[in-house]
Formats: sequence, structure tokens, C-alpha cells
Amino acid sequence: MIVIASIHQPATSTYLLFDKVLLLSQGRSVYFGPSNASQQYFESLGYSRDPFLSPPEAMLQLVNTDFGSGDEGKERLDKLIISWEASSERQLLLEAIEPGENNNNKEVRKITAKTPKGYPRALPVQIWILLHRLLLVSRIPVAFKLIS
Repeated sequence: MIVIASIHQPATSTYLLFDKVLLLSQGRSVYFGPSNASQQYFESLGYSRDPFLSPPEAMLQLVNTDFGSGDEGKERLDKLIISWEASSERQLLLEAIEPGENNNNKEVRKITAKTPKGYPRALPVQIWILLHRLLLVSRIPVAFKLIS
């Protein structure tokens, strides 16, 4: 089974559950590969991790240019993007993808069934569900919970 999740600033315990990680910054790939190999990848580029930061925090700090001073963060990000595009890891990934796209491989599957449009539930039902969840989370007195 394949599960794709977009997580911003994950806890280390959550991060280590992922088999593979795609790290993007400003819409560009900076790293894709096993979560447990990301630290070694960045160290091979000369970016050692602060021992007081978790691996996901260190990667976010490395690729985040919003809080840097001057052009240092932008230059670092440009170097990371160029390094990824020239990396052997990326080349291996491209080679693994190419047979399915270019050789009419039988393993490539297309969705032929019609996908439903719209929402499976009516708007009032969706609102009721969201309100119910809000009441459960916010710990509003029991009298209001009895309504649900």
C-alpha cells in the first residue's frame, strides 16, 4: 500500500516512520530517499547536523530561506538544488522511473473507472460532522454533547 502525506515540521518519531521522504523548498526538490539516509546525504554535501536538532528540524532549517540574513540562505538553497539535480541518488531514481514511462511497460496502470465529482455528503451533513468534532475537542459542557 502506498500512502502519501504532506507534513510540515514532523516530530522525529513520525518522521522515522516514513520509508521515503521528499524534501521540497520553493517548489524544487532538495532530497528524495529513505528517511534514515537523509542525514548522511546532507553531511556528504558538507552540512553537518546540529546535535541538538532532530533530523527533520535540521533539514527544515537547512532549506528554509525565510528567516536567513542576506543572500546566505538563497545561495545555500541554490547549492542544495544543484547538488540534488547532479546526485547519483536522483539519477538512480530517474532510471527506475524511465522504463514505466518510455517502454509501454505493462505494469503502468491507468484509472479507467469514472471518479465521482463533488462531495459524498451534503453540505449540512458536513457542517454537522465538523461541529460535532469541534464539540468533542473543545470540551464544551456535557449538555451540548447530548444533542449529538
